[in-house]
Amino acid sequence: MVVRPQDGAKKQDCEPNAARRWLSRLGPHYAWLNPVYLGDDLCARQPMCADVLAVGGSFIFGCKPLSHKTLTEYLTGVALEGFSETVGVGTAKRIHRYRWMEGVPLRDGKDALAVNWLEIEISQPTGKVTYRNSFVTNMAVDKQSVAKMRLFEHIRTITAYLVFPSWGSLFRTIRTGRPPPQPP
Repeated sequence: MVVRPQDGAKKQDCEPNAARRWLSRLGPHYAWLNPVYLGDDLCARQPMCADVLAVGGSFIFGCKPLSHKTLTEYLTGVALEGFSETVGVGTAKRIHRYRWMEGVPLRDGKDALAVNWLEIEISQPTGKVTYRNSFVTNMAVDKQSVAKMRLFEHIRTITAYLVFPSWGSLFRTIRTGRPPPQPP
């Protein structure tokens, strides 16, 4: 993906626009792979999510509460589904808490895309939180899928835009933090 001045513009382009150009140009070519696109909070906007869906892909995008006020307000005061588990032993022991809600509006308005919101929080046994992040996705999220696939286990290690040739490749990357080989 190249971020540079486009169409005679004097200013440098932005990352989401570059990603959307990439999707429109190459997304249809990879649709047969049923790709899952990963991105940060800049991608978690309706135009980008709609573009991913339009080319037959799925997405998992980081979602900061401060930049998604409608979504955050929608979650406020609601009893969310979730569970926690203890991982590791001794000084490496951590408590992983997972929460989620399906069918949350991504933005304000009648045309808002409904997404599934998920959050992971990792804390020490003392209660000190060492990691917290939330995501939006179009994939189904429930206790079974979160527990079975360990969807959140290492998702924080993925910081680039990647194309995954299979679900196994996506989950292997989440588990190991090593991305699959990328096409030219």
